[in-house]
Amino acid sequence: LILPDHLITPYLELKKYSDVHTEALTQYALAEFIESGGLEKHIWKMKKIYAKKRQHLIAELSRCYPNAFEIKGHAAGLHMVVHFNGVVFDAPLINHINAQQVRVYPIENYVFGNPAPYDSDILLGYAHLTFAEISTGITRLCRALQQAES
Repeated sequence: LILPDHLITPYLELKKYSDVHTEALTQYALAEFIESGGLEKHIWKMKKIYAKKRQHLIAELSRCYPNAFEIKGHAAGLHMVVHFNGVVFDAPLINHINAQQVRVYPIENYVFGNPAPYDSDILLGYAHLTFAEISTGITRLCRALQQAES
């Protein structure tokens, strides 16, 4: 956290109350969940769900944009970086995509130094979406890219 000097002391005073400890009942419940194997079962279940969503996203991209994209960072968690051949995600295109009710995040926003090599890369999140929402989103993204090409 970066704060102006005059806010550091008041922040630290308030922060110590949230850092003291988690109340006991929550700690006991979490300990029981872990010891019973519930956490491990949950993690395995979620990994399967997220893998299926990732596969679905890739299938939808292949359907709409065949052979014109590349997935980068295959073990990237609950999102993926996608490189679109021949597409430059500049501000007007991002605004056009957003107008289609799709949120994409240009990788160049996260790059230190020269972002130019990444101007065809976007970040797509999928963990919070249903399979139907993924399909709708990719259809809208493809439509926006096709409109931008014309």
